[in-house]
Amino acid sequence: MDMLDKIKEPYERIKAHAEQQQTLAERAIKTGKPEFFGTWAPTGEKLFLISESELARSSYIDQTGFVRPEVIWFARAMEAKLRLNEDKDHWSGETQDYLFTRLLEEVAELSGEIPHGEMVTECVDVANFAMMLADNNGGGL
Repeated sequence: MDMLDKIKEPYERIKAHAEQQQTLAERAIKTGKPEFFGTWAPTGEKLFLISESELARSSYIDQTGFVRPEVIWFARAMEAKLRLNEDKDHWSGETQDYLFTRLLEEVAELSGEIPHGEMVTECVDVANFAMMLADNNGGGL
């Protein structure tokens, strides 16, 4: 099985999911109202997509002072991996097509057999390319 065959199914799933999110986000932006997206399994808490302007006004983390320890740990792992590659050009100079292709390659690696102890590294690679795409598309601070 070549690389394209390996990534075709994950790509189609990601694409369908992204299209669903895009539709909900566009509706939320147009109406200015949150859109129900799903339920977080561990707690049953309902998840909503909100417009970018609502998100910009949101200060949930600032108000509560709480960020899940898992999020902090994973963000630190992402930063550590980025620092290992600081000799490379910044992702802001990369095209969306290039970053998306690299994201799919990393997803393909993640969906394959991963040597013991390398799961976190592969997850971090996927997350970093997803972050780069988001940052280049106006998601940065």
